[in-house]
Formats: sequence, C-alpha cells, structure tokens
Amino acid sequence: MQVTDKDENQLKEELDGIIEKIKKAQAGAADKTLEDVCGNMSDIPKIPLRTKKILKGHLSKVTAVHYCGDNR
Repeated sequence: MQVTDKDENQLKEELDGIIEKIKKAQAGAADKTLEDVCGNMSDIPKIPLRTKKILKGHLSKVTAVHYCGDNR
C-alpha cells in the first residue's frame, strides 16, 4: 500500500490539528506557571560532608566494603 502525497499531507494536517488542540487544552488547564510556583523558594541548604574512614593502599576506586562483626 503506497502512501500518496495527498494522503501524507492530509495526515500531517490532521496531526497538526491534534497538536494544536492539545496545546489549547493544556493552556486552558494551566492555572500557574513554574516561575509562579517556584519563584519564592529559597536556596537548598548545604549538607556538610565528612570523611568517615580513609582506606589506604588502594590505587583505584573501592566499589564495595564489608566490615567484620568483631571490629577487626
């Protein structure tokens, strides 16, 4: 089944109409913008990061650590 230029143009027009219809529905349902909602928010708090333990003798990344139950 071959798609002709006439069919292709008709489908493109139909798709454009559906897209416009969706955009109008979204604009009608939007009561606030993202800037209105987030405009009065303060900056995120800084989280202090501390080094718990330093693993010596490793040249590359340590991907997994298992601690023994008797603290050895």
